[in-house]
Amino acid sequence: MCFLSRISETFPLGSISNPIPPLGYAREFRLTLGAEDMMSFFRMPLWIIVFLTIVPALGNAQEAPPATIDWTGFYIGGSVGGAWDHLTFSGFVPPGSNINGTAIALEQATDNGRSSMSGALAGVQGGYNFQSGGLVLGVETSFSWLDGNDTRDSGNKNVGGIVGRTIDNTSTDWLFTAGPRIGVADGIGMLYATGGVAVLRQSFDHKQAWSFSDGCPANLGPLELCHSGSDSNTRTTWFAGLGAQFAIADGWSLRGEGLFVPGDDITITTQNTGFSGQPIIANANFDHLFIFRAGLNYGF
Repeated sequence: MCFLSRISETFPLGSISNPIPPLGYAREFRLTLGAEDMMSFFRMPLWIIVFLTIVPALGNAQEAPPATIDWTGFYIGGSVGGAWDHLTFSGFVPPGSNINGTAIALEQATDNGRSSMSGALAGVQGGYNFQSGGLVLGVETSFSWLDGNDTRDSGNKNVGGIVGRTIDNTSTDWLFTAGPRIGVADGIGMLYATGGVAVLRQSFDHKQAWSFSDGCPANLGPLELCHSGSDSNTRTTWFAGLGAQFAIADGWSLRGEGLFVPGDDITITTQNTGFSGQPIIANANFDHLFIFRAGLNYGF
């Protein structure tokens, strides 16, 4: 029996009076999956997998949440959202370099600039809350994968008949947070503040090319790619944020929060691959990282 046929038998979705399958159907669905079905399952689009995983679970919550929620207990959940950052790029020729004046002017014309990064994120979180009256105290850890990439292209700049161009690529790859939460609960909702330790990984790749005949082995279009380098930085810093959370069913809650993570610098020293004694220093400043994420939690 094919995978989709088994779904149609397991989930009788034609019933308008009971559009969400009860717990028994979800159990039967899991127990009757074979090896061939599992291969089909993992080839399905992600949104279908999420639908088949979360919707039956929400259907099991037959009772609506009570008028007042006690947030005490452990919880786990998942979240999706976005991340934004502003970046400042700069470069300079260190003392002692034998680069000529035209090359120094090209470096200044192409290495300095600003850009903005934005990207999606997805992650998991878990923690523990303790409620006393309307006060909720807790601790939480989270891990998020980020698709935060940015490319800054200076374009071709002409100084004294020599053309130069710089391309900078930056990325923020993941973020881990751990820290306390303090909230005020009222009915089925809670407003909270959070902060603590953040660990994140960021990368910087720098390419600088010009039309000098330096004999550099690589090219960037018609220009010689004489200076290039990259570096990654896994750093520990702090974060702070605010959020709101609401119960939607027995044990289930939705939340949204915004986080602020301060920035840092990644600096690269590149050497001219055509001539020795011509270093250039390039710097990428990650001004700050702002994150908004919405999550679904299950408490137990």
